[in-house]
Amino acid sequence: MEAIFVLSFLTVIVLWVLTLIGLVSPKKFQNFRKSKPVTRGQVLLFGFVGTIILSIIITLTAPDPNKNAAIAENTADTSKPSTDTQQSVDKPSYEIISDDKRGNITRKVQVELSKRLTKQQLELIANQIKDADKETYERTFIMYRIQGEKSVAAWATTHFDPNLEIKFIGLNADDFNKLLSLKADVDGDVIGTWISPNGLTDHIDVIYKKGQQYFKKEFYIDATMKPYELVKDGNTFRYKDPDETQYFVIDTNGDLEYRGESGNIYLAKKIESY
Repeated sequence: MEAIFVLSFLTVIVLWVLTLIGLVSPKKFQNFRKSKPVTRGQVLLFGFVGTIILSIIITLTAPDPNKNAAIAENTADTSKPSTDTQQSVDKPSYEIISDDKRGNITRKVQVELSKRLTKQQLELIANQIKDADKETYERTFIMYRIQGEKSVAAWATTHFDPNLEIKFIGLNADDFNKLLSLKADVDGDVIGTWISPNGLTDHIDVIYKKGQQYFKKEFYIDATMKPYELVKDGNTFRYKDPDETQYFVIDTNGDLEYRGESGNIYLAKKIESY
C-alpha cells in the first residue's frame, strides 16, 4: 500500500507539470490527438479529473501515522534490554579485601561478596575490577568469598588468563536456592540444621537424636549421605570413630563450628539465617 501511495503522489506531480505545459502551449500535445487540435480547456479538464482520481488513491493508500508510531515505539522497546534483564545482571555490593600486584605480570584480588551470585553478575564484577586498574597485566586472578562464611576455599573465581574464565567452586545462586529448598528429613529429633559452606561441597548438615544416640546427616543438592554416629559432650559433638579428628561445636548463636586439631576450620550458619 505504501508503494501505491508514493507512486500516486509522484504521478500527481507529473500530471500538474504536464497540465501546466499544456496550458502554456497546447500544441505540444497535438501528437496525441491528430484529428482535432488540443485546447487549453481539454488540458485543464484532463488535469482536473486526473488530480481527483489520484487524490482518492492517495487518500486510500496513505500510511497510518498512529500505526507507524506504534511500530517505532515497539522497535525502540526491543532495542533496549528489559527491566527484568537489567535486574538479572545488576551488580550487587562487594568489597575488595586485598589487591596484590607483581609488576605487570600478575594481579591477585580477594573479594568479599554479600551473597552468592549468578554467572552474569560475576562477569560484570570481574570486568569492572579489571578495568578499574589502568595498568595492564598478563594475568588477573580474582577470588570470591561470601561475607560471614569462613570456608577452606574460595566460593568462585574469575581469572583473566588472559581471557576471562568463570569457575564456581561452591554452588552458584540458583543451585544454592535449590539446596535451601531441599527437605532434610531425618529419623529422629532434630537438634539443629545448618548450611555448611566449606567452599568445595556446599550442603545441609542436620544433627539429630534417635533414642539415646546422636547422628549427623549431610544433604547435598544431588545426593544424601548416610548418617554418621556422634558422641555428645555438652554442646560438642564428636564422631564415634576415634580416628576422626574433626568435631563440631554449637556456639552461643546456634551456629555450628567445624573444628579440628588446628582449631576452628569454618562456620556453618543456621539455615534460618538464609
